[in-house]
Amino acid sequence: MKLKLKTPIVIEDKIYEFVHLSLSTSTGFINTDEYTLALRLTPYRVLEDGSVDKLEEATVAHSYLNVLDSPIAEEYTEILTALQKLLNK
Repeated sequence: MKLKLKTPIVIEDKIYEFVHLSLSTSTGFINTDEYTLALRLTPYRVLEDGSVDKLEEATVAHSYLNVLDSPIAEEYTEILTALQKLLNK
């Protein structure tokens, strides 16, 4: 599944509609209710020959020391729920 930008980036008639995601998360050993999160989003487009053209200069990075106390806590909880489902299989 490709992640699509809500609003594609258009530069010189080139449309960058997808985003590459690099995601890292962890929990503390002592306080297991504190999760850290780091993510990096790089827009890209797929060329007709199937190769990828990345827009590195538009890369966005975010990090949260306690993501459950952040503006994206609800979305992150959905990620944790999906991971728990995987562990329960």
